Amino acid sequence: GGLSLEPFVKLIAPSCAMVTLSSEHGGDAMPVVQAFAHSSAKIREEAVLEALRHLTSSGTEGEAKMQSDHQSQHLLGSLVLQATRDSSLQVVQQVLQSEHFWNKPGHVGVQAAVHALDALLVRLLSKTPCVGQCLRDLYLSVAVQDAQLSSTVSSAVRCLAWVYKRKDCTEELQHRTDAFLMPLVVLCFVGSYVTLDKKSAKAGKPSHEVELMAAVAHFSAESHHRLFRKITADSVVGVDSLSKNVDFASATTLCELVEGPRVHEQTSSVLGGAAAQAASAVLLAAALPRLFGSIGSTPWQTVGDLLSRCTKACQRFAWQQADEHNASGRCSDSLKRFVQATVTSVGVVDKGAEADKKRKGQVDGVLVDASGRLFVVILDRPRSFEHELRQVLGLRQSLLCPALIRVAFGFNVSQETLLPGSTAVANALLLLRSFVARADEKDWEFDASLVLPLMCQLACSTSKEVRAASMEVCSALLKQKWTTSKSSLWESPCAKALRTAGVFRESHDVMPTQLWAKVQEQGLEIAQCSTATMQGLLKQVVARHSEIVQDRSAAAALLSEFLCGTLGGLRGSTRTGACSFWGTGCAMLARDAFSGSSALLSAIPPAFLVESLQSLLPDLVTELLKALREDNALTTVPEILRVVFARMCEFKLEDVVGGEKESSAAKEAVSFFLQQVLLTLCTGLADMYEEGLQSISQSVADVAQLLCICMSNAVQWPIDDELKTEAGLALFRLSVAAASASTQEAEEVSVDAQEALVQPCSVAVHAGSVLLDIALDSQTLSKLLKSSPSLKAKQLGSVRGYAAASLLCRIIVGFTSPCPGRADLLVALGKLSCDAAAQLVKQNKAKTKDSTEHEERVALPQLLLAIAALCEHLGSNTDAAGSSKTSGVIPIVCSSLREVCSVLGKQTTGGMLAAVIRACGALSSLSLPIQATGGGRLAMLKDTPAPLQTCLDGLLHFAAPLKADVAILLRQNFQRLWLQPALSASTDPDNLWDALAQLRVRLLLYTATSGTLVPSPEVEPSMFMTMASSAGLQASLDFAILAFFARRSEHMGEAVAVKKRSRKRQASTLESDDDNEDHELDLDLPSPGALADSVVDDGFGMLLSAGAEYRYHCMGTLMQTLCCLAAGLSSKVTTGASPCCWGLQLVPPALLKDLGPDRNVAVIAACLRVASRFVSEHGLPEDLDDAAFDGQRWRPTLAADTSDGQGGGSAAVAPICYAIWAACAVEVLLAEGSSSAVEGQPLQACRVLAVEFRTLLMRSLAVNHPLTLLRATCLALQVPGQHPPIADDDLFSGRDVRSTIAINVMSGACDALQDRTDLHSGPKSDAGEEDDDVMKRCAPLCSVAMKHVIKSFLSGSKSSIGEDAQVVSVKFLESLCSFSAKATPKPILKICIPAVLSCVEEGLSGPTKNKSPVLVACCACLQTAIEQLGRGIMERLNDIAPPLLQMASSRESKGKKGPAAEDAKDLVKARALQVIQTLVKNVGAFLSPFLKDILQLLTTQLLPWETPMLEDLGRDLVACVPARLLLPAVQSAVVAAEQDLSSAAGGESELAVCLVRMQRLASLKAWIFAQATPDFVSSGLEVSANALLRLLSAGPKAAVQFLQSGGEVDHLTSKLLKPEQSGKIVGSIAAVNWPERCSVGTVFQMHALSAEAFTQFALRLDLEQIRPCMRQLLDWARDGQAVALAKQGSKKGASEDGSATDTDVACRFLAVLSVMRALASAAPGISEELLLPLSIKDLSSSLTAARRYAMKLAVHHRSAGRKRRKGLAAGGGAGPPPAGRTSLWGARGRGGSPK
Repeated sequence: GGLSLEPFVKLIAPSCAMVTLSSEHGGDAMPVVQAFAHSSAKIREEAVLEALRHLTSSGTEGEAKMQSDHQSQHLLGSLVLQATRDSSLQVVQQVLQSEHFWNKPGHVGVQAAVHALDALLVRLLSKTPCVGQCLRDLYLSVAVQDAQLSSTVSSAVRCLAWVYKRKDCTEELQHRTDAFLMPLVVLCFVGSYVTLDKKSAKAGKPSHEVELMAAVAHFSAESHHRLFRKITADSVVGVDSLSKNVDFASATTLCELVEGPRVHEQTSSVLGGAAAQAASAVLLAAALPRLFGSIGSTPWQTVGDLLSRCTKACQRFAWQQADEHNASGRCSDSLKRFVQATVTSVGVVDKGAEADKKRKGQVDGVLVDASGRLFVVILDRPRSFEHELRQVLGLRQSLLCPALIRVAFGFNVSQETLLPGSTAVANALLLLRSFVARADEKDWEFDASLVLPLMCQLACSTSKEVRAASMEVCSALLKQKWTTSKSSLWESPCAKALRTAGVFRESHDVMPTQLWAKVQEQGLEIAQCSTATMQGLLKQVVARHSEIVQDRSAAAALLSEFLCGTLGGLRGSTRTGACSFWGTGCAMLARDAFSGSSALLSAIPPAFLVESLQSLLPDLVTELLKALREDNALTTVPEILRVVFARMCEFKLEDVVGGEKESSAAKEAVSFFLQQVLLTLCTGLADMYEEGLQSISQSVADVAQLLCICMSNAVQWPIDDELKTEAGLALFRLSVAAASASTQEAEEVSVDAQEALVQPCSVAVHAGSVLLDIALDSQTLSKLLKSSPSLKAKQLGSVRGYAAASLLCRIIVGFTSPCPGRADLLVALGKLSCDAAAQLVKQNKAKTKDSTEHEERVALPQLLLAIAALCEHLGSNTDAAGSSKTSGVIPIVCSSLREVCSVLGKQTTGGMLAAVIRACGALSSLSLPIQATGGGRLAMLKDTPAPLQTCLDGLLHFAAPLKADVAILLRQNFQRLWLQPALSASTDPDNLWDALAQLRVRLLLYTATSGTLVPSPEVEPSMFMTMASSAGLQASLDFAILAFFARRSEHMGEAVAVKKRSRKRQASTLESDDDNEDHELDLDLPSPGALADSVVDDGFGMLLSAGAEYRYHCMGTLMQTLCCLAAGLSSKVTTGASPCCWGLQLVPPALLKDLGPDRNVAVIAACLRVASRFVSEHGLPEDLDDAAFDGQRWRPTLAADTSDGQGGGSAAVAPICYAIWAACAVEVLLAEGSSSAVEGQPLQACRVLAVEFRTLLMRSLAVNHPLTLLRATCLALQVPGQHPPIADDDLFSGRDVRSTIAINVMSGACDALQDRTDLHSGPKSDAGEEDDDVMKRCAPLCSVAMKHVIKSFLSGSKSSIGEDAQVVSVKFLESLCSFSAKATPKPILKICIPAVLSCVEEGLSGPTKNKSPVLVACCACLQTAIEQLGRGIMERLNDIAPPLLQMASSRESKGKKGPAAEDAKDLVKARALQVIQTLVKNVGAFLSPFLKDILQLLTTQLLPWETPMLEDLGRDLVACVPARLLLPAVQSAVVAAEQDLSSAAGGESELAVCLVRMQRLASLKAWIFAQATPDFVSSGLEVSANALLRLLSAGPKAAVQFLQSGGEVDHLTSKLLKPEQSGKIVGSIAAVNWPERCSVGTVFQMHALSAEAFTQFALRLDLEQIRPCMRQLLDWARDGQAVALAKQGSKKGASEDGSATDTDVACRFLAVLSVMRALASAAPGISEELLLPLSIKDLSSSLTAARRYAMKLAVHHRSAGRKRRKGLAAGGGAGPPPAGRTSLWGARGRGGSPK
């Protein structure tokens, strides 16, 4: 608005110096607010002044300007008004100085202003404590002592005056302001007047006091209050002038001020506090004489009200004065003035009332009350109020006596009046004693009726002072002369005075008038007590003066002894009369007067009391029932009857004083009271309730409650049992009738009437609670069921039937001790519940829309609750649980409950279901143990226990979601439902109980989590975990996870909203969910036919939420359960049936039916993912191999819940073993289910998951826990002694399933053990002694596994065993060999190798093609055994080598190109060669018997793919077989090969084979000589030289054989010599490569290899040793000639056609040349020293012969060329060039010229 912020900015600088006040931010009020909230009081004061200045200026500029600035005006006004709360009084005073601000309506609202000023005054005056006792001191401490505070108060009062006169100040607000300021105004006027005469006239009053008085006068002048009329701003007001304005209304207001706050209020709640209270008392004291002096024209009602109010104010003011200021007994001047004025007023009113006889009765009661209150004040300070006491005692005696009695007995007239203190009561009693002593006073006649309240005071008062004064009164009474009167003592003058005082009640309240007349006629002592009896009692009281004064309980004890006759000698009728008198006296005492009168009542003997009133009690009951029938709303119970009931409520057998006679009398009294009084009244009330009695008075309700308690107490006495039963039935009838009437009342009676009367429900509650205390037995309740009309079939649908059933339920619930007949009662209740169910269904069919019948008023839920309670009571009794009679009832009761559920159907409510669940849970514990005999195991699994089946039926019929309370109850009964029944035998060898219990728990869990009971939105992991925890995590966690997946699969394929995880959380799912990372909602789209990843995460979270000791157990059982699910997909299992696996029926049939094939596969896949994830992320326990495992017994899936439980490997070994078995079974069963409707990607993916889990688990075990792996393998293979017995009806009893599972297990074990081998054989392997120890522990299992596999798959007739099974079996044996052969070789040698050799023998006997996979596997197994055993294989060497050599020597191969050829025989040969090679490596030194065959194998196999393998074998043979053994064998082979070459037919192929054989033998010799030592070579010099010559002669012989067999000389070079593969120098022994040099037979290659062998041989000899060998070699080459080729070089000796002789000689010298070249290359110096000198002539002659043959060959070529050219010319075309002829003498070079 128009508010300028610049002044406020300047105030709070420099903090706001940077604030810019532009037009855009003109409305920003922050500087203003900061200025008003500044920490400096000076700045706040300046802000207030600036705001007031702005408000004042805006107000003077016109109305239009104010309207435009309304927003700023409102802000500033609010801030200024808030400044009244400022802590600085200077700031507050600045706010209060502006009259314009407070009296103008536009600045601040009138209500807000008044409220702020009121709060300010309260805050200011609360800071000034009231100090002093007189009014002057109080006034000065409040209003004058602090000048600044007084000045601020004056300003606030003046502001209130300004606000008061505003036009917008309503009349109501003005009245409230008057009431608020009145205490302060009165305090100022009266206090100023009181202090005026105390001060010197010269001194004058302080300015701030003058200012305060002026402000108060200003407000009084503006006020409309009657008390302030005629007061102007300039008036000098005193007490006298102000009291003239007090009228009856303002006097009442002043009385309220005098009374001050209540007990729990603070004095400061009145403005001015105690000072204002004292000033008001002084003003009222000045006004009362004038007011009561003119009562003639005032109505007596007004006068009485004011007088009563003044005495109340006087008593409370005196109490406050004594409590706060003057506890010593003195009083202040204000109190004294007020008491004097009040006493005077009472006297004035008394005289006026006595003069006006017509109105005397109207004020007598007020005068008695007023006198009593004055007595309390005066007698509390008798010395201070001595004059006032005399004035009060001058009142009329008819008023004085009741008032004094009232104070003497501490009676409180109303709740608003304070109780008199002990001092006042004691003084009143002493004053009463003085009047008792004045026997000449007729108005003060005291009799025996006074003894009753005196005894009550002695027995009840807690003050010794009061009890001592009471004793003084008793002493005075004892001294009086007692007069005997025939009239009733209760109507004497003393009794009337007591009644007027409120101590006694009216006689007709004690007993009906007609009965009082009967008492007078019969002269009963109920209305009179003998003088001797009363005086005897008083004597005893006075005699025990000191005892009673010290202990108040002594008075009641004395009275009890007196009435019982043990003290005082009362006997017979005198005692009876005394008991009746005192009983009537207790009834006569007003309950308000003596709340402790029960102390006297407890002293009256109940038996004597009943005996004394025996003639009246039946009449009292009759009259009461009669009055109830006439007017039930106004009927009150006679007090004497109430007293008798109250006394009999506490009467017990142990309270009887005396011997057997007294006990007998007490029993008779109780029987009389029960039969004549209690039963009569109970039956009468029940009749009236059944006839339509709707409500009763509170008095009757109290007696009805006492009636019920008395009946409960009476039946505890040893009285007639029939009478007890009758009492119980009567109470049951009363309770039912009252309850039904209460229900009707609630519908028909208005709300106001219900508040005025007591509804029958209270009576029903009391009667029902007493019935619980009586504890009716089962037999009585059975009678009740038969006899009660309310429990008939037709009544069960009515309100009365509901009430009866409800009460019956409460009684049964209250059973605490065992009693006979409970089983019969249970059966009867079951039948009754069936009738109630039928009736309920019938009513529901007939019910209309406007029907008001409520479900909670139906009898059936209550009957079901009763059945449940009774069942639980039977279950809690150890004697009844398990008995044959009780167990025989179980089927009957369960049948009834099932019938109820069936009849109700969907009408079953949550309460009914809860009762059924409770009953079933309790009945389960009562079941007899199962007899594990007769019938098959599967048949027993199908037999569901009756309680469990009943519970399942109830859940199935319930057609609504389970409420929280029912779900909790169901979870609480989970374990009881599935744990029972137990087995009859102490042991369970077949795990039968485990199987039965598993079926029960899974049926229960599946039913409890069905879609009807748990809607889809409630399907959360937490709910299923809660269920599992209730049932026991060991027993049900796996199925809870599976059931969760099953429910989530209902919406399979739908997108699921999940939180998008960060990469870090995706990498590790173990992080806490409460991290600080942000998440976004994302859609989790599952794969087709699978559950979403988020759902799998939830299932995995369920597994992790359980303790570590439960997780592996859950995983194992979950895998077993998946096997049952997978079996549901198998074609070998009936559709919808639940198979029995491992002796367990782990999947309810309903689950398989509901899932269907697609959802079934999805659930299996999800569970497999959870299991795999758990193993991969959490691994396995470290001590698995150390844990005990009994494979011969079925794994208990539930036993761990009933034991202490174990952790680590002990708890995990069995689940893990069974998980492997189950994974293999799932894989097999899913494969068999491929023909079902789910064939495709989901099923294939599921099978892959099963394989992956099995692989993961077995690999983990193999690497770290091999013993557990072997345990699991033996278990799954069903190795005898390592697996439990399997029943015939079990899924795993089938041979096909068992065999297929075995194949998968063996395959997985092979892979796992291979992984272990690879890991432990690596460079970082730390396997050592520990690994050897593990292998030794595993040896027994390896042995039994080998025997089982051999027996099952590798022995006997193998026609029924598939080839795959044999292959896998052999591979499994191989893995066992690799694992355990080194530690325990004996089983390998004795068991494994013979079996494998048997398979090899069988394979070799038939077609190899059909047996090749088996033979290959056998070879691999043999190779592994050889590698692991090493020389340990020697024991089986003679058995192993022959078949291996036979397989490797097979020549039926077609010669495929490589090991991957299709020919199976090649695969077998290759594998056999590898085994032979391994054998050579390990036991080469012992292969002497087989060296011939091995060399034969090496040299005769010519397939290209075999050559490298043979070369490796040859090299290993040379390396591993000692040369001393191998060289002779090779030399023998050379001889044999030479013979074969000599006998060869001469064909090209045969010669090539022979040459290849000789070439390989040459390479072998070269390798041998290369590794041999010189000594070794020298030792066999001659033999070796001969052998080398044989090798060198192989080439010439082959050439000769070729020519002699008809070969042409022209073809010799191309087919046998093959110059393109000429024998170039090998260079090193490592360069001998068989695929290049030993795969094709050529003369030149033969020469080269032989030359290499000779070179290696010669290199290990010295020159002298070499020389003879070279001469021998040259001699062999010369073939008898002087020099080599001498004949061929001469014209005479040369043949024209290149005969065989020339060929032989030429080839020999070529061989020599190869040797010389090899030697020269290996040892260059040997040429000049040895070779040239020996062979120079031979070289020359050879060159000559070569030249001769070259010339001859050239001539031949020219003539042949001419002929060819002529032929070509004649033919007209160019033909091919002439075929070049090559021979031993030359080779064709480039351009065809000879070289």
